[in-house]
Amino acid sequence: MVAPRTAILVAKHLCNEQDDLDIKRFSADRYRTGELLLEPSVV
Repeated sequence: MVAPRTAILVAKHLCNEQDDLDIKRFSADRYRTGELLLEPSVV
């Protein structure tokens, strides 16, 4: 489900274009700091 949106994000990043989705919260640092994202709809 996330593959199409991920492709758009990667393409825009490679073209140095901005996107309306802030991906900073998905940084690998979230594991070091313990700021993990909880997804309530994941089964």
